[in-house]
Amino acid sequence: PKESKEKLLKISPATCDRLLRRVKEKARLKRRYKPHPHASIIKKQIPVESYFDKPKESPIGYTEIDLVHHGGVSSKGTFCYTLTETEINTGWTELRALKNKAQIWTLQALRDIDQTVPFKIHTRHVDNGSEFINAFVLGYTKEQGIKYTRSRDYHKNDAPYVESRHWTMVRSYVGYRRYDTEEEYEILDRLLRTISLLHNYFLPTMKLVKRERIGGKVYKKYEVDTPFNRVLKAKEVEEEKKQEIIKRKSSLSYLEMFNEITQLLKRLDEAYHKKYTLSLGDEE
Repeated sequence: PKESKEKLLKISPATCDRLLRRVKEKARLKRRYKPHPHASIIKKQIPVESYFDKPKESPIGYTEIDLVHHGGVSSKGTFCYTLTETEINTGWTELRALKNKAQIWTLQALRDIDQTVPFKIHTRHVDNGSEFINAFVLGYTKEQGIKYTRSRDYHKNDAPYVESRHWTMVRSYVGYRRYDTEEEYEILDRLLRTISLLHNYFLPTMKLVKRERIGGKVYKKYEVDTPFNRVLKAKEVEEEKKQEIIKRKSSLSYLEMFNEITQLLKRLDEAYHKKYTLSLGDEE
């Protein structure tokens, strides 16, 4: 048609690429992704889900999981990790410290999170690490009736919600030091649980609710609210669970938790320096 022809003659190649990006990405994924014949049998049982395939309006309970390492500048030996699990609709995030990447600690953390969150988790999206792709975790998710999906290899943006929490809820507090002692693990575990409470109940987050292109400019509209309030507004969450978190919040104090986090960070710093002081003393 003449009208379409005029528009096509005016449009720039860059605009064409931008508008067709999602279509091209899906087509490329279909052509390129072929399971390796010698890949893990367990890995084959977990379907790949790219960012473009995620449900746009899923009921509350879709989470993304990832690990943050605390190995400092070296990945040798064993050290602590932070397991981060984020619900994509409410922004509700749970943090748990792991002693190392052993499957037993990952499974223990997931069981604890399932008993803590005020909603039923129906889908978990993970990366391709061995801490998540194993028979123990896969068996647990099947037992709980939870759908299990994974990202494409080397595509961390397939889990953007949890990736966005790594700095704001982990690195901004504990930094990039190496934590590998039992004392550091115990402090880190208590610290991360307190950070989770502070952010879930008191600190608001931004959520994109509308995106519109007018001419050559994209306009975005955000909703600013706490994960706690979003859970209360959700129709899928049982009234009993809502009353539980309302009661829980009434027992919490923002100032007390902030002071506790400050003290725990001080103790973590002392434990970090103490282990190197002791090692220097042993050498002498």
